[in-house]
Amino acid sequence: MCDFVWPMPDENALKAYYDSESYFQGNDKGSYTNYDLETEGVLQLFRDLLSTIPNAAGKKILDIGCAFGRI
Repeated sequence: MCDFVWPMPDENALKAYYDSESYFQGNDKGSYTNYDLETEGVLQLFRDLLSTIPNAAGKKILDIGCAFGRI
């Protein structure tokens, strides 16, 4: 599945949307119901993944994606 937004919102509109508290607390369409609760289960997956990488102690993961990746 592929989805996109047209026309693309400008930088100010994106900042206003993603920096708002409502994006993380479920008040906006497409937002999280509860960010901490919904992402908590993924943390162990990342920990398990890091444990398979040699010399990963103290390293971090950079996630470049689409938020939680759900519709």
